[in-house]
Amino acid sequence: MSTYASMHEQVLFPPGAEEDLARQRWADLGNALEYADTGSHEGSLLVVGGEEIKLPDGAVSVLKLVVDAINRGLSVLVNPQDEWVSTQEAADVLGVSRMTLVRWLDEGRIDYDKPGRHRRLRLRDVLAYKEAHTAEQHRVLGELAVKEMDQGLY
Repeated sequence: MSTYASMHEQVLFPPGAEEDLARQRWADLGNALEYADTGSHEGSLLVVGGEEIKLPDGAVSVLKLVVDAINRGLSVLVNPQDEWVSTQEAADVLGVSRMTLVRWLDEGRIDYDKPGRHRRLRLRDVLAYKEAHTAEQHRVLGELAVKEMDQGLY
């Protein structure tokens, strides 16, 4: 990905089996975030050094994803991204070759900007396409599985 992102990557590892206190603290944070994510609050607060800080919209859900992953024993990679990505970075996110991505761009599947010689894509557009593409794949595979079951092939 971009140089900026690789310089600021942070990997969080789940606590080891011998780290009971750390595991308990992650579990406590998960419980607190579960409560905060109920929508029945005026706004979530974080207390740091006795000072209350109101969390911006979306922060609770992002923190909840991180804490849930850690509590399930998964590592988490935090990788900040610029708003705009190159065709190679977008292709990496989508798990396809750059040439496949360029073909998709030429077909109008994803919006892009071309301020000069190179195309730039909004990361949010790339992620939205990935989500829609994955949902379509699951739909098609589900239909195929049903057909195979009906034919006794599955």
